[in-house]
Amino acid sequence: LGFAPNFQLCQKCGATNVAANASNAPSMLHFDVAHGGVLCERCSAMRSAQLLSAEAVRLLTSLQAVAIDKLSRFKISPPTRHAIEHFFRTYYAYHLEEVDNLSSLKFVRAIKAPGSPPPK
Repeated sequence: LGFAPNFQLCQKCGATNVAANASNAPSMLHFDVAHGGVLCERCSAMRSAQLLSAEAVRLLTSLQAVAIDKLSRFKISPPTRHAIEHFFRTYYAYHLEEVDNLSSLKFVRAIKAPGSPPPK
C-alpha cells in the first residue's frame, strides 16, 4: 500500500539512523504520524508527534525486515504490545478509513508475551 512507516530518516531534516541512534540509550522517539516517520531529537521539538519507546521502534523495525514464517518467534512484553497496537491504530487511522480489520493489528494482538507456551 505504500504506508510503511520510516524509522530511519528524520521526516523533517533527513537525518539518518534516527532509530539506531536513539536505541543506544533508553529513550523515547517522536513519530510524526502525518509524515509517516520518526523525527530526530532536534526536529522533535518543532512538531507534535506520537511518542514511541526505543524498544517499540526496535521491534517495529525488526518486523519490517523479518520473513512472515518467522513472526511467531517474536515475544513482546504486554506494555510494548499495547504501545505497538496503539501506534498501528493511530498511524493507519490517519492514513486509512478502516483500521479495525488490518492484518498488522491482528498480528500484534496474536503475539505472545514472553514465557507463553508456543502455538499448537
